[in-house]
Formats: sequence, structure tokens, C-alpha cells
Amino acid sequence: MNNEVSFYLNGKAVSIESPPPDLLLIDYLRSPEVALIGPKKPCGQGGCGGCTVILSRWDAVKNKAEHRAINSCLRPVCALGGLVVTTVEGTGAVRKPDPQFLQHTHTGSRSAAPIGGHHSPVFTEAKQAAAGKRRSVHEEIMAKLAKSDIELVELHKEAGVYPSEHSHYGMNPVAYQLALNNGSQCGYCSVGFVMNMSEFIINHPEATKKEIEDAFDGNLCRCTGYRAILTGMKTFASNWSEADEKDRMKCLEDYVCAAQLPSNVVIPFPDSARHSAEPISAQAGGQQWRTPTSLEQLAEILHKHRDHKIRIVHGNTSYGVYKGEYPDTTLFVDIRLIPALHEAGQITDEGIVVAAGTTYSDFIDLFLANPNPKSTAFGALDFMARRTAGRIVRNAASLGGNTMLVLKHFPIGTGEPFPSDLFTALVAIEAKLTFLVLEDNGDFKKHTITAGELVTKVAVTVKTDPTFVDRIVLVSYAMPAGDENDAVLAQKVALREVNAHSIVNATTRFTFAETKVCKIDSAMLVFGGIAPYPWRASKTEKAMAGRELTLASAGALSKILAKEVAEELKSWAKRMKEVPYEGF
Repeated sequence: MNNEVSFYLNGKAVSIESPPPDLLLIDYLRSPEVALIGPKKPCGQGGCGGCTVILSRWDAVKNKAEHRAINSCLRPVCALGGLVVTTVEGTGAVRKPDPQFLQHTHTGSRSAAPIGGHHSPVFTEAKQAAAGKRRSVHEEIMAKLAKSDIELVELHKEAGVYPSEHSHYGMNPVAYQLALNNGSQCGYCSVGFVMNMSEFIINHPEATKKEIEDAFDGNLCRCTGYRAILTGMKTFASNWSEADEKDRMKCLEDYVCAAQLPSNVVIPFPDSARHSAEPISAQAGGQQWRTPTSLEQLAEILHKHRDHKIRIVHGNTSYGVYKGEYPDTTLFVDIRLIPALHEAGQITDEGIVVAAGTTYSDFIDLFLANPNPKSTAFGALDFMARRTAGRIVRNAASLGGNTMLVLKHFPIGTGEPFPSDLFTALVAIEAKLTFLVLEDNGDFKKHTITAGELVTKVAVTVKTDPTFVDRIVLVSYAMPAGDENDAVLAQKVALREVNAHSIVNATTRFTFAETKVCKIDSAMLVFGGIAPYPWRASKTEKAMAGRELTLASAGALSKILAKEVAEELKSWAKRMKEVPYEGF
């Protein structure tokens, strides 16, 4: 066991001896030893974006660095081995201007020198040099702003320093536009917006105004100043027009702001970071961290430590939902470096196959390249994926991790059930899940069943074997495109449109007869938030089969559904007492 984690922080190599497995990146960054004040810790749940940093890794296949904005309040330091962390302090340098008044000079007497009475040749020379320096900086700023072919990102092999003239990298252009459009306001949330946008525009240089606005569903501003913030961000949009520029509320700069040189988004990425992420083994405070690099190693670790309180982690975003489960964990098993769980996704006319370690952002990117109507299976998956958490969380959260949150919180005593939006849709479209179950001999046994069948299997098995879910490892998902006569509709009710857990969600799938009338061959109504898992309204489904879907029949069907839901809620009343009451 090396009991050490090494990574890069703003281009500089750092190592932490005996890192506690529960030490989070935000707490390390704001510790007295590091003392970076850019990232904040407003919520500690991944819900506000104030802690955002850029996490970079070397992609050996594409032979380039990959950048993702993540919540540092959710990322354990033990999951950073060999990676590159960039805070706002590392994305560029602000030029510190010369004093506006150089009359503050030493005198040889005890009394203050009279203003205007100092005629030292040294002072005169310094004043002329400062004026010339300001002019040269202003000229360079104007020349840089006039260029339209500037790259948005610049990788540097060494860490940045903070010189005072043209030798520095220049100010982060996102931060510059935020200030230039009155978007900084109190400043508490500004760093989170800047870091999210810096990564987003690097990866999506042709983004539209709408896409840029959508990218901020994980950032909150308590000053209610979104208009000014979004205006500054949208100036980077590919469809930003002359009319937009004319309507923009221009900020009157002071000379300090005017003296800044907007440059590229700087990502310090040393040559020594051009390698795969490193597995970490650590132990401190009664907790252990292990990083298997194969399924065989994972099986060995799980089998050897059966008597431990084990938590398998990937993006660790569940920390924001179930913090109370972490103090009792004695072994964290990081599965990010297992290739079999991270194979590239494939999308065809028949369906999608993705690995369980696929992040939500990568999953959504599949649909960006292959857009589908909202009333299709793929459209429903895309909708539910985008409604899950916020973009910064989605950059780290995996599909498998989200599903496991559902499976782990069925029985009484496991805390609040997890009403996953995406898993509800997976049940409705009858997606097939391939997973491994650790057997008594320490080997994995492979299974492939539908999402609905997995729900039933877990619900039945945990009654006699509470450890069953802890021995499950999800491998991949096969999501069928569905029949051409299918209509699939995904819906979510929450306190906010985005970045909020569901009160109730639903995915409805109708298969219509091959006629011009809306006659239903079969129906599947799946709800989250009624039971501790995606629940099918089977009585209502049966009542709809073989009937035409009309407004005239809606009343009678609604009554059947209402009665069925009431019965299901009543059967789970004891279980749901563990759920915090939210007023509905």
C-alpha cells in the first residue's frame, strides 16, 4: 500500500501522505496549507456550483487532454491520482496595475511631503514609465480583442506566475466578460460560473446561446442576477449577433478593468501528466481506499473484505444525497479505472449499448449526435438524463451509480428512497442490464435481465439476503429503440425544472395498433416516487389495452389510476415514514 496520492494543482505537482479516504477536494483546497479562496463550499451537496473546478486527464486513445468541470465538494482527494486539477487561480492571471498616484514617496523629514512638491528625477522617470506601460498594455488589449481566430484553450507545461506586464498569460476571458457585463455582483457564485463556462466553451466552441444557457442548470446565484451573468456568457455563442451586441447593457469600465488583457482559458497541463490516471491505495482514520484496475481485482477485494462496510464509488456524487452513509463506511472501492466498465457507447437504429461507467454527460452527447423526437424511447432517455441533477454533477455521475442508488434504498432502514428519473425510463422501455453478482466462492456470475426484472429480483431477494445489492456490479445497458408504433413520454414533477429531485416522475409507453385510430395494443405506465422503486400501474395498463385513447375515456382511466396509486401509497406508508415530509 503506497498510502499516498499525487496529482497536479494548477500545474504544480502535489503529494499527500496518508490521505483520509473521506477528505474532499474542496476541503483540501481551502485548508490553511493550500489556502486557495476561489472555489467556495456553499452547499456541500453538488447543488449550487460554487465549488466548481476543472478536472483534466490524459486520453491516450485521442492523444489529448480531456477537461471536465466537476464539484470539488463531492470529489475525494483519493480519486485524483495522476490527474490535473485547475482552480480559477490557474486559468489566467490578472494584471495588477501600477498605483494611480505615485506621489506617495518617502521624504527625509518627519512631515508629509506636499502634494506636487516632489521634483525628483527618479519620480519623474517612474511616472513616465508607468504611463507608457499603461499605454502599451491598452494597445495590446485592443489588438487582441480585434482578433477573431484566437483559440479558446491554451495548455501550459508549467505552472503560471503572476508578473506585471505582458509576460503573464492574461485574464480568463470568461471572467473578463462576466465583469464587463455587470455579472460579478457580490462575487460569491462568480467563480463557479466562470469555471463551468470555461470548460463548456472549451469542449463546445460552437455552442449556441440556448446551449450556453442550458449549461448552467447546476449553478445558482443568490443575487438573482442571471440576466447579466448569462449575457456575459452568451457573448461566446456562435450565434451571438450584432443585434445582441447592440442590446447588451454595456458596463462602464474603470481603469483597473480596462488594464486587463483577456487571453485564452489557461489550463496548466505538464508533460508529466500525459499518462493514465493512477490507482490509489490509502488508509487513515479507520477507513480504507482501494482502486482495482480489473474486474478480477474488484472481485478479490469485495470477497476478501466481506465483513467490511463497503461502498463502491465512481463519481461519488451520491455523497451530496446520502452523506449520513459515509462515516460508517470502512472500505471505499473506486471503480473508475476498470476498462470493462467504461467501454465506448454505441448507438444504432436498433438501440444503444453503453457501459455502466458512462457519465451522464457522455450519455447525453450520444443523443446530440443522434437527435430523436421526444415521443420516442431515445427522446425519453435524453429528456430524463438532462433532468438529472445539474451539468456539473452529470460530468461525474455515472449511469450505473445512479441505478445502484435506487437498488440500495428499497427496504426499511436504508434511508430515503431514490426516485431516479432515468431508471424510471429504463424500466418503461424494457432496457436490458448486464450485471455481475459476487458468489460465495469469490467469483463473479454474469446475468442479463430487463430493468423491471432487476427491480423485482432485488425487491424479493433483499428480504432474505440484505447483502445482495452490495454484491452487485453493473456492467452495461442495452436500450432498445422500440417499435415504430411506440409513443414514449417522459415527465417529471419537482420543485424546480432542473437540478431538483423528483416528487413524482413517470414514463409512459404506448404501443398502438397499425391503424389510423389511436387503439392501444399495450401500455406501460411506470412511476417513480410512489413506491421505493419504479412502480408499474398494472391495473390501469390492463384497462387501457385494446381500447382507443380518447378524451372521452380519460376520466374513467384516471379513476382507475387514482385508486391504484392510493392503494400502493398505503402499502408503503410505514416505509415512507423515513422520507422527510416536504408538504405534499
